[in-house]
Amino acid sequence: MALLLQVGCGSPQSKEATAADERQAASSPEEIQALFTREKDLPEAREAQGPGAAWTAKFPSDTPVTITRGEGHALAEFSLGTEAKVRCAFYDELIEAGRTISVVLDGFRQKATLDSVLPYRVDGVAGSPVVFLEARYTVAGENGKQAGSVKLAVSPRLHTPVFCFLDEPGYVQTFTSAVGKILETLTVKEAQAEAIYAEIWLTSAGGVPFGFDWLEVIDAGEGQRSTINLSSSFMPAGPGELALSDEVEVIKSDSSGVLEGTYSETEDGELGHELTLTRTGKSKYTVKGQVQGKDFEQKFDAQKLPDTVAVYRLLSQNHKKTTQLTVSEYMPSLDPSGPGKVSYAIDGKARTVAIQMGQMSLQGTLNDEGLVQQVTASVGGHEIKQEVIFRAGKF
Repeated sequence: MALLLQVGCGSPQSKEATAADERQAASSPEEIQALFTREKDLPEAREAQGPGAAWTAKFPSDTPVTITRGEGHALAEFSLGTEAKVRCAFYDELIEAGRTISVVLDGFRQKATLDSVLPYRVDGVAGSPVVFLEARYTVAGENGKQAGSVKLAVSPRLHTPVFCFLDEPGYVQTFTSAVGKILETLTVKEAQAEAIYAEIWLTSAGGVPFGFDWLEVIDAGEGQRSTINLSSSFMPAGPGELALSDEVEVIKSDSSGVLEGTYSETEDGELGHELTLTRTGKSKYTVKGQVQGKDFEQKFDAQKLPDTVAVYRLLSQNHKKTTQLTVSEYMPSLDPSGPGKVSYAIDGKARTVAIQMGQMSLQGTLNDEGLVQQVTASVGGHEIKQEVIFRAGKF
């Protein structure tokens, strides 16, 4: 770990103190706590490239950016003018936000006690989600307890995903702004298919963010489209603990409905399901894979099985009416064996929609185009809210 704070004696602080001077001078509980609230202006940006110029980004840094090639990633190290350096891993392949956070926190648990882990922000930057968390920890030192704080950020971009961290008390907003600047300027060498439509949803409870849902729609040509949906949740589950889950869905469709799809879900590192859906004939589907560690295969019939875009179009076409629509949708996290009925009760004048999925009831609001903008649900006596924080393009 880059920084640990020792509760002990220190020297007086000067006005020109560096981050290290501030840490060494802090002796009282109040002075130590003040270290966790420090912020600073960002340095000027320095451009750096990944190995083989695979990617380029600008880093707010007092010193030259160091790039080191690792297995499956490139590591960038740079200085915000804090005592510890910021480290960012740029991955070659797709990563899952929850799984990445879990691996990093497990590494910290081998050396320290995590007293608290809290997500504090979910943003959409350059069309991709980014999750920010802060973990407070303590370790046993020779002269008593030592305390520290690490800030984490993960953006599970479809191309060159990024994970960053700063292991030093304070600088929460400084770190947040720095990561945002990097992601805003990040470009990749190889041309990628651009999404014709994209949206990011934030999930929160009591004002605390704990998840996101990211949808991208790609024109696959010949009247076909691919919809890619990544979802992650990181719900506080006790002191220093998070309940983490990830879902990934990749679906190919045309005007007749879903043609094929892959679906996976993990919860706290355990595979919930990994399934492949194939249309085998007119209105006929087969789904194969694993559910809860067991082999799974099921056949079902469904006429014009819709993807997310088809459901959105249906709502948009009817959003000015007061009507109820019922759609059969395949959601393996609820039922892997086949599609379930979902009803949408639209109030065109109020611009609201009541959504019923099995035993789950949600209340939503519609925007001017008839797209759902926000939904709320009551779970265990708590109000869970989902709202769009980024939306771009047309479908």
